[in-house]
Amino acid sequence: MSYVPPHLRNSTTITKATTSTTLETSIISTDHSQKLNSYSSQLHQSYNNNNNNDSTKNSTSAFSNAGHRSSGNLAVPDPVFAQWKPSERVLHLSPEQIQEIRLRLNVDVTVASESFLAPAPIESFTDMCLHSCIMKDIAFHEYSTPTSIQAQAMPVALSGKDLLACAETGSGKTAAFAIPMIQHCLAQPPICRGDGPLALVLAPTRELAQQIEKEVKAFSRSLESFRTAIVVGGTNIAEQVMRNLPEKYQTLLFSATMPVEIEELAQIDRLLTLLVEESTQAERSGHPFPLTIVFVERKTRCDDVAEALVAQGLHAVPLHGGRSQSEREAALRDFRLGSTNILVATDVASRGLDVSGVAHVVNLDLPKTMEDYVHRIGRTGRAGSTGQATSFYTDRDTFLVAQIRKAIADVESGNTVAFATGKVARRKEREAAAAHKEARIALSNPSLLGPASINVEDKYRYMIAPSMIKTEGAADGAWDD
Repeated sequence: MSYVPPHLRNSTTITKATTSTTLETSIISTDHSQKLNSYSSQLHQSYNNNNNNDSTKNSTSAFSNAGHRSSGNLAVPDPVFAQWKPSERVLHLSPEQIQEIRLRLNVDVTVASESFLAPAPIESFTDMCLHSCIMKDIAFHEYSTPTSIQAQAMPVALSGKDLLACAETGSGKTAAFAIPMIQHCLAQPPICRGDGPLALVLAPTRELAQQIEKEVKAFSRSLESFRTAIVVGGTNIAEQVMRNLPEKYQTLLFSATMPVEIEELAQIDRLLTLLVEESTQAERSGHPFPLTIVFVERKTRCDDVAEALVAQGLHAVPLHGGRSQSEREAALRDFRLGSTNILVATDVASRGLDVSGVAHVVNLDLPKTMEDYVHRIGRTGRAGSTGQATSFYTDRDTFLVAQIRKAIADVESGNTVAFATGKVARRKEREAAAAHKEARIALSNPSLLGPASINVEDKYRYMIAPSMIKTEGAADGAWDD
């Protein structure tokens, strides 16, 4: 039978629903071949021989005979991501077949970089080439077919990539990360007392943590050395977790919804990718990193983004109303002198800030109005110089994005005040629109169209206007979705 989530297993009727899944995979390198020990190498053989008892014995023996660490060594060990591969049948799927499977499963996939192709969805547990003990437990519970979220998320997780997944409640998200988590734990060297844990699951409530533990135990019942524990309560857990993580680690996030906070996390990741690439290109060309302003909506987000940029080795400083006057002056001074290349700011810096040489403005959060947007991008391209503006947006910004697209199209068509600000600019824009309307009315007058014209009601008059009055801009075809 198909996989059934824990909270639905006692139901008399189960409603089958389609799953819309969004997967976000990062471009973190997964080349761990130099870190594989004898255990992970022999374990890889067992992946391709799930039903072979000898391979199971070999992997178990290798686990007990692998290198031993001293219990007094408190250093965090490097993780081992086994070089997982699906079955040959999955490896030989064509791009058309992969797309057909995703359409059938109603799965949407988005990757952070075009250089990385997300693994193909796998509709069979057997084709996932899991550890034989995991396959035994899957068979024990009579699960034969992965759900939609499992079919696509598990190959991504097993390949060692970071993952952001969204699927409805009851779709099998717990097993989608529990099974790859168990698989990765089996690939690690043996641990000593005081070491570990090898995997960490964060849940918002005690009840959900208990449910996840029950699910993990269901897929590890055949593994005598596999242990789970629940820890609840405590404070400041985020700092404790980050402080004890190894340098290389994998992040998987599953949720039944996609709230604003989660979307903001994904936006920060894309911003880091964008600016790190610009920094790399500047180093290769021998030019300094261009002055860049990153606009965000909230003060706390301003500090978080600046910290994330500094963690990536970039020179960034926050600027918002929550900082003291001396701190704001110091931030602007460093930015003007070029000792800090990136200024992360709220709208406090969108008006009146005149810094020469700003080459790039990034709207990580779009403003609420078109006027504020114009003020922001006006920080670049000043005094006859050229500049670039990049904006990140979500579905909540649809109205403003439509205004921006229209303004760009108007500029391409010759409207020189589309991006102007102030009352005078708005008056000139209204006057230009009125003149354009009068010209259209004059051209649509039937008396000017010759004896073959016919009289129509005023509300249909626009239909007989000649096509020559329609002018297309260079950007008209740039927004085709």
